[in-house]
Amino acid sequence: IFVYRNKMWLLEQSDRIIPGDIISLSRETFESNENSTIPCDTLLLSGNCIVNEAMLTGESTPQVKESLVKEDTYINLLSQTAIEGNWKKNLVFSGTELIHNHNDSESYNNIPESPDKGAIGFVIHTAFRTSQGDLMRSILYAQEGVSASTIETFYLIGILVFFAFIASSLVLYYGLKDKNRNKFKLVLHCIMIITSVVPPELPMELSLAITNSLAALARDLIHCTEPHRIPYGGRITVTCFDKTGTLTRDILQLRGVESPQEFKDFTNDYTNIVNDKKSDSSNINDAIYSEKKGIVLPEECSSIVRCAMGSCHSVFVSRDKLSGDNMEIITLEESGFTIESSNTNKNNNNIYPTLFNKKLNIIITIVKRFPFNSTLKRMSVIVKLFHVSTNKVEYIMFIKGAPEVLQEKYTYIPSYYTNSYKSHMSHGKRVLSIGYKYITLQDIKN
Repeated sequence: IFVYRNKMWLLEQSDRIIPGDIISLSRETFESNENSTIPCDTLLLSGNCIVNEAMLTGESTPQVKESLVKEDTYINLLSQTAIEGNWKKNLVFSGTELIHNHNDSESYNNIPESPDKGAIGFVIHTAFRTSQGDLMRSILYAQEGVSASTIETFYLIGILVFFAFIASSLVLYYGLKDKNRNKFKLVLHCIMIITSVVPPELPMELSLAITNSLAALARDLIHCTEPHRIPYGGRITVTCFDKTGTLTRDILQLRGVESPQEFKDFTNDYTNIVNDKKSDSSNINDAIYSEKKGIVLPEECSSIVRCAMGSCHSVFVSRDKLSGDNMEIITLEESGFTIESSNTNKNNNNIYPTLFNKKLNIIITIVKRFPFNSTLKRMSVIVKLFHVSTNKVEYIMFIKGAPEVLQEKYTYIPSYYTNSYKSHMSHGKRVLSIGYKYITLQDIKN
């Protein structure tokens, strides 16, 4: 792997990489070594990478990793929580497979382009300090020591002590009736009954039971990373496994789109109505929306809905094949848009595709993409729309996410919005909400 040291690029073995190195992540170099696995946790400084994190997360969907923006360059690299939390989308983890990479045309901090033209990254962790190393350590060494200090142990001791008190009470009761009996020995005998009910070997016996359970699982090639949870196995009555792709198919089917019947599409009517100070909210809604149209196919939707479906996603082309989330791939295909090419956005150091729809005669260029965030439950893109027939250019921001979350973000929504998505969800359908906002080029620069 190429490492930048002493102001020059050197070819080094991956086991000689140390935290603090500047390295180049290139698919060509990895393929020449017949190994496309990332050897260390790397923070992307320049360029983009598409990686497969199935080794760590079990999720087969490739992930897009983007480089840090200039404002985030000065961060606390010693804070594990900050790096894996705020900059997780910029961090390439060890053990993941590099599918595709793209280098920026501009140099980063006067670092020249690497010989293999890879993405430039800063090494954060190596060996057992990486995410893959943590996984291996949890398999080889238990996170918590095997002990008998469990709630079930105290339940057992409580039951034994209860019967010991009953036994000692009977001995004391009948012993006091015998006037010839030594009272000191009688009390001592009662104390011995209570103290001897808990054998000193009990913690060792319980720990030995867990150890034997671990050995039995190991013989069946089952590695238990948390031995203290083995006793809970006796309580399990139902076990559920996520076996998508084995027991079920991971192919989704687009049932349709539910959009307003009369949609003010690519006109200034919407802006004029909103800017009209005499118009109240009800008039605005009436002018933009009409009664519910119901579920329709994408080709029956307005062009702006199809543009939102075709651009608000993280799908990319890898080896002449669409890769990404299955739901987004289906949505892109049904919208009628195709990914024509990729262009480099020099301002943001990111690579975005260009999409084209022959029927609508519209070319979409993604200016900026804000990837899906599981906490925010939404993603958004800023796109440049070019109408080939009229040579008209428009800038629009599209947003996609959970309907209940985006409901608070929309300025105007149809009256049937809430009841509609709740009805679809109750029938087991996966529902996404799409919104848009016209913006200007000056808004993007700001």
